[in-house]
Amino acid sequence: ISDETVIIVDNLTNAFLLLKDQNLSGLLPEVKINIAMTKDNAESREDVASFLNGLIIADDTVTGTNGIRFGKSKHLSSLLLYIKDKLDVNAIMNIAYSEGIKKSGFRYSSLTKDFKLKNSKKNIDILLHEGDFGIEPCAYILGKDALDVANKIIKIKREIK
Repeated sequence: ISDETVIIVDNLTNAFLLLKDQNLSGLLPEVKINIAMTKDNAESREDVASFLNGLIIADDTVTGTNGIRFGKSKHLSSLLLYIKDKLDVNAIMNIAYSEGIKKSGFRYSSLTKDFKLKNSKKNIDILLHEGDFGIEPCAYILGKDALDVANKIIKIKREIK
């Protein structure tokens, strides 16, 4: 196991511990929530780690995980690999789309229906996707690492109460 792999697993673990026991009502989409984090020179999904089957939620509260694996979470991995260099981010988390997110004080931009960047803004904290037929609207919280993303989630939850 490389040092970078250990750092990523530790970072994802610390992000989970920060979110553990946090009530995320209002931020939970119908699909599972997850956090993904990429290696610095990632080229494929095998270079992206995430929680196996997403974070475990009970009564709107983060309660557990099924472990961390590389090469899982196809959707978040694909999106992260696409935006990684364009937006200079290494981690992403999906939450429910809410108009309140726009008032959270974080910089945001939008994605097209096919999950492409609508513009070339930099320094983005949140990407919004309005959904489509069979696709739930989501917000994607971005960060330099998983712990950065978890801290943003906590701030967003406080701001949009």
